[in-house]
Amino acid sequence: MGTSYMRKFFILKDDHCMFLNIKPKGFGKIMVKGIKGELELNIENCETEEDYKIFLIGRGNQKIVSNLLGRIMTDERGKGAAKLTFNLNSMGEEKIPIEKYSGIILKRGENILLTGYIVKDDGIINQYIRNSSHGKTFPQERIVKEPIEKEDKVPEISHIPENQENIPEPEQTLQGLHEEQEIVEEEKIQDVENMVADSENQESSDDTFEEQEMKYKERQQDMEYIKRVNYKSQMTNYLLSILRFFPNIKPFKLDLKGYEWWRIESGDPDMHRGFLPFYNYIFNMGNEYDFMGDTPNCKSMMKKYGHYIFGMYKESGEVKYYIYGIPGEFSAEEHPLRGVTGFNTWFEGESAIGYWLIYIDPMTGHVIRLLNPMVPSN
Repeated sequence: MGTSYMRKFFILKDDHCMFLNIKPKGFGKIMVKGIKGELELNIENCETEEDYKIFLIGRGNQKIVSNLLGRIMTDERGKGAAKLTFNLNSMGEEKIPIEKYSGIILKRGENILLTGYIVKDDGIINQYIRNSSHGKTFPQERIVKEPIEKEDKVPEISHIPENQENIPEPEQTLQGLHEEQEIVEEEKIQDVENMVADSENQESSDDTFEEQEMKYKERQQDMEYIKRVNYKSQMTNYLLSILRFFPNIKPFKLDLKGYEWWRIESGDPDMHRGFLPFYNYIFNMGNEYDFMGDTPNCKSMMKKYGHYIFGMYKESGEVKYYIYGIPGEFSAEEHPLRGVTGFNTWFEGESAIGYWLIYIDPMTGHVIRLLNPMVPSN
């Protein structure tokens, strides 16, 4: 696949929508450099508080290739946004170049919501739909990497960090893709612009340009915060509806207040579906650090002990952090990637050796780090 590069904007249309009483629409951007890519989507007028799967459609060896990149969730107004990363080498058994992918499909179950062409209409979406309706099979759908944003550094407290401050972070996934850029949002939802225009009409003519710009930025920040809160609430409800099928446990000898934990077996058929937030980032961490040789990673430790744990930390009834726990001893030989990815908290287990923990802020997707991590001396 070499050093191929592509950056395209596209429109999502409801030409094949299978849902009644809605007129969804959206737009997106895809950017690929080499084998690594990034996809951004925005949708509106969809079903409220639902989630849809995002498929990348292409051609490989004279058959249609369908790969599941992830999900996009909508809020109470039927609007949604997603930012995903992916690796072409992790997308199914066929390693085909990005140029062979031309379609984007969003659907829930077998029902299509939106479709779009990355470059031009080559008929692949119509062919995909025809084949699906005739019961033909496609290559196995595989979820690829979920986005994980840059890591934050926080002061250490008794159980979990509280205040975050940014620290320098080595590039982990999309090196070279995050140069400065303007996103041309064609057919962008006009709510923000209309709100700003209405407000500015009411403002005093004495307001300076700088004052109006500051008010506009404050409104944008408020809307972004509300969007993140809604997303966290939807994601947490979604997780709780699934986690009820897994054992609710107390894995540690210490009684950690505010925590709730679930055990997921490594051999569970749901394990590789990536239903947990940032699971694919956790599971595939070792792929980004091949240069560390035989250093243990999450994948190897989960295989050794046959399970991992997932937890939530709450304050005043609100979920503050998602936590993954990888089983292992408090030793360098079982410290996942020596802590470089954030597994730097360890507690002794009640019936197992212990667990290395990583904390993720559900509002931002940031990995949380301690100023004084627990690092084995041996």
